[in-house]
Amino acid sequence: MFIDVVVISLIIAIIRGVDIKAAAQYEIRGSYLFALGLLIETVSVLYAKEIGHLRYWLYLSSFAFLMVAVYMNRDNRVFWPVGIGVFLNMVVIALNGGRMPVLLKAARKAGFTELADSLARGGLISHVMITPGTPLWILGDIIYIPKPYPRPDVLSIGDIFICIGLFFLIQDILVKKAGEGSGCSGKKVQDN
Repeated sequence: MFIDVVVISLIIAIIRGVDIKAAAQYEIRGSYLFALGLLIETVSVLYAKEIGHLRYWLYLSSFAFLMVAVYMNRDNRVFWPVGIGVFLNMVVIALNGGRMPVLLKAARKAGFTELADSLARGGLISHVMITPGTPLWILGDIIYIPKPYPRPDVLSIGDIFICIGLFFLIQDILVKKAGEGSGCSGKKVQDN
């Protein structure tokens, strides 16, 4: 869903009018922390068997890097929903052994039959089936996005917040605002 949001936001930004100069001047503090957090998250999932018990701590550290990066940009309101979403996902994943709880019925409806079957057999490295004893299951992947959306999906409340933030961040970076040379809430790099 995150890729879909990025593509949709890019298309809308193009329609609204992209301002390359403003985009080049847009400042995202700690961008390396965002990249590091996403890299660690990817590695902790792809190489979970190789890293064993360290996976849980690596996975949670990826969220910590993302949260620090969001905090560094706290004066920019478009980062707030991203921060809320990352925090909500981090909490539910931390309380469920490093795995995101998924509503089995929603996964089946979305057409994720292999995922649903794996969940029913005990889960995956990154996901686990919601049961009556799942801590904070309400923050898990429980929101089914049905057709007519071209790619049905299952999202968490945190994912929704992240999607909202990503959409507005891309708009803020790329679209020239009336009377402004850069994003409406982003910081313009100072010319010295």
